Amino acid sequence: MTGTDRLFLVLSWTIGLCCVVFLMLPIVITVAASFTSSSVYTLPPPEWSLRWYRSLQERSGLWEAVSLSLNLALVSTAISLVLGTLAAVAVARGQFRGREAIATFTVSPLMMPGLVVGVALLQFFREIGLRDAYWSLLLGHIVITLPFVMRTLLASMSAFDFSLVDAARTLGLSYPKAILKVLVPNLAP
Repeated sequence: MTGTDRLFLVLSWTIGLCCVVFLMLPIVITVAASFTSSSVYTLPPPEWSLRWYRSLQERSGLWEAVSLSLNLALVSTAISLVLGTLAAVAVARGQFRGREAIATFTVSPLMMPGLVVGVALLQFFREIGLRDAYWSLLLGHIVITLPFVMRTLLASMSAFDFSLVDAARTLGLSYPKAILKVLVPNLAP
């Protein structure tokens, strides 16, 4: 290794470490500030305390909110995985007009800030009469997570050899079973 290589290696590690510190610093400060006894945000804390963590036990509705969040996360992830996989397979394998338009439309929520998407969805759901909070939240989560699933799988499918699925079909598997037995395990990593 030459001196220039060592210099660039040290420089890249230094820049990477600085980036990690820069990104982690707000989390570290927030955690440190959570151990204060003061009602006002102060660093360093006047006195170390577990006051705010003890108050979590007294909050009514906290565990219901946590279970609702976990439920929404699990259900929306499962739905997004299924729909995103089907959409990615259709766009990658399909021979129809407008598949690029479908791919662009599917990832369009990524092109706008989350707040804009959220307000637009709130207005849309209100206009069509959907007032149930659970279903509105679930649809909103699916709209946000589906583009990530589809883009990731579409990128993976560009390197996948679809002749493996065809080979599995010639060996007796139906198309859905060939997808589950051949394509899904190859795309899982």
